[in-house]
Amino acid sequence: MDNIIINIENLSKKYYLNKNNAIIPFLCSFKKSNGLEIRALENISLKIKEGESIGIIGDNGAGKTTLLKLISEITRPNSGKIELFGSVASFFDIAFSFHPDLSGLDNVYFMANLMGFSKSQIKPIIKNLVDFSEIGNRINTQVKFYSHGMKIKLAFSIVAFVDSDILLFDEISFLGEDIKFRQKINKRLQELKDKKTILLVSHYLEDIKMLCSRTLWIDSGEIKMQGETVSIINKYIKKILSN
Repeated sequence: MDNIIINIENLSKKYYLNKNNAIIPFLCSFKKSNGLEIRALENISLKIKEGESIGIIGDNGAGKTTLLKLISEITRPNSGKIELFGSVASFFDIAFSFHPDLSGLDNVYFMANLMGFSKSQIKPIIKNLVDFSEIGNRINTQVKFYSHGMKIKLAFSIVAFVDSDILLFDEISFLGEDIKFRQKINKRLQELKDKKTILLVSHYLEDIKMLCSRTLWIDSGEIKMQGETVSIINKYIKKILSN
């Protein structure tokens, strides 16, 4: 597919570390002399085509998650622009957005509604979504009684089954201890590949190799390199080993 679904031009994001070491969004009215300005991203430009699966790699603090948050509109850039030509669902924030006093099922409808889907649109996929999550009858239990793992599984299932055009995943590798569920994740991502536009942030490079044909290497808030996945990963590993 040749249609551009994400267009990013000269995107920059700053945060401000105040005297109490608290990170807050950068505002022009703050005086630099009173704290530290943190440049999370600097002049990022990127075009992503419909149906592409893009890997995003880099060291901790490089700006990978910040880029996903900007695309999902959780936070806003200080300069530059992002144009989205499709709906977005993101894995990294949903589990933390669940309402603890609502049941798992009610949270599914609630989160889907925030993504722009009506209850009637979600009902047909509920069975497959719940079966995939392995929540079972606990889907009718309040989320505050869920374990962390149950929340994460339900969150992934929501993103993987709602009919959004752009899917953002940040670190699915922490589910690696549950080998059976990781196998389900890999299978589901392969099913979604080429049907959806996928951005995957991960330190587990095998996930990137499995899913993504193109990879971005972000370093200190800038795109250091991008291109064919295996080539970029090999250069990234060489850099790590040389340090």
